[in-house]
Amino acid sequence: MAVGQRQRRTWGEGTVYEFRPGAWLAQLRLDGRRLSATGPSATAARQRLAEKVEAERRAAAGAVVEPAATVPTVGEYLTAWVEGLRTGRARRPSTWRRYESVVRLHLVPFLGARRLDRLSTGDVVDLLATARAGGTSGRRQGDTSLHHLHSVLRNGIQQAVDEGLLDRNVVRLVGAPPMRHRDRVILSAAQAGRLLRAARGARLEAAIVLGVCTGMREGEILGLRAADLDLAAGCLRVRKNAGPDYDGRLALDDPRTERSRRRIDLPQVAITALRAHLEREPPATPTLFPSARGSILSGTSFLRHHFHPVLRAAGLPQMPFHDLRHSAATILQEMGVGEVTISEILGHSTPAITTRLYGRATPRLRKEAAARMDAALGAPPDRPRAGARRRPTGRLGGRLDSPPPGGPSWIPVADEPSIPGALGKQDGKQPVERQGSQGRKSKQDKDTAT
Repeated sequence: MAVGQRQRRTWGEGTVYEFRPGAWLAQLRLDGRRLSATGPSATAARQRLAEKVEAERRAAAGAVVEPAATVPTVGEYLTAWVEGLRTGRARRPSTWRRYESVVRLHLVPFLGARRLDRLSTGDVVDLLATARAGGTSGRRQGDTSLHHLHSVLRNGIQQAVDEGLLDRNVVRLVGAPPMRHRDRVILSAAQAGRLLRAARGARLEAAIVLGVCTGMREGEILGLRAADLDLAAGCLRVRKNAGPDYDGRLALDDPRTERSRRRIDLPQVAITALRAHLEREPPATPTLFPSARGSILSGTSFLRHHFHPVLRAAGLPQMPFHDLRHSAATILQEMGVGEVTISEILGHSTPAITTRLYGRATPRLRKEAAARMDAALGAPPDRPRAGARRRPTGRLGGRLDSPPPGGPSWIPVADEPSIPGALGKQDGKQPVERQGSQGRKSKQDKDTAT
């Protein structure tokens, strides 16, 4: 059944429909009040709604309704929920660790004792205000951290709604603080070349070269193996990603998405650096760029002992390794490489993601755009000097001559053909020839004659 399509029902049964994939909503009016319940299937939603209706009728008849002893607290539910994400591998390890830290450091200390069905929008507002002031973890939280905190709580409570424990997600009723992105360091082609020269001879020179030339992610580079290289064909294949697992130990995991599994054709500078690396360090370790002990190299160690020293030697500002990904995309864009090709090199699912994350108009591209507009409209290559009088020509495509004293400073030339498509050409007719200074007396000549 399509999402949103309602099933036929009998009188008094209420309505049930799938309001999003895998989530069903059952509703019924009882004594003028609307009762609703959700579930993973239509049958589950109806059953939960029937339990609510029965409880309402018992309460209306004066029966003693036992307190909901089975309703967990916010802390109990969120702790169990985040652990379920780990066992079910519903989130990647890096995402799960962020979720777990938010639940443990912020949500449980502040909201843990609140019963789940009594969570209100006021509780959420108080949580965000307290976290901003540093009252949840002892450290003030900025807008980006508060955005993540709100997101984790919203996802956790939404799971409770999907399970039928709650009727609505009150967290959605509270606006999330906006994300604040840091200023990225985007290297120009000249700065990237300076970085590559400073990396020459370094133990992991090839890793830095790959970051500059291909825009590969840090984990993808540190997860490369010798079997992933085909230098004879001038390419490599991204098959693994290095990073901490759920328990914090370094391991090789699958790439983030299917499009992240990709073939990358290498420029000659990268092929040369990889061949020199294989000659210095034969592939006897699990990864191509291991630690000094031969194990998987952590991102922190790579930055501290390999990447940042090269940045200092090149005289470049400190930057995360991921900013090389932005720099590579910008350099390719300036070289005229299409968005689809850049998207495939970076491993994005669609070119729209590449444009949104890495598309930017550099000063060079802006100047080229202005020059192309001049060429399209037929504007002259030269411009009148500052302070000179301009005389409108009625068309584009004129040129600036050296007028005689007292003559107009902007004179169109009638014997020049107008540029096709220019604004001055109308219906194929030649523009009207105007007289120059020789065919028309200036005001100074008239005064002299008088």
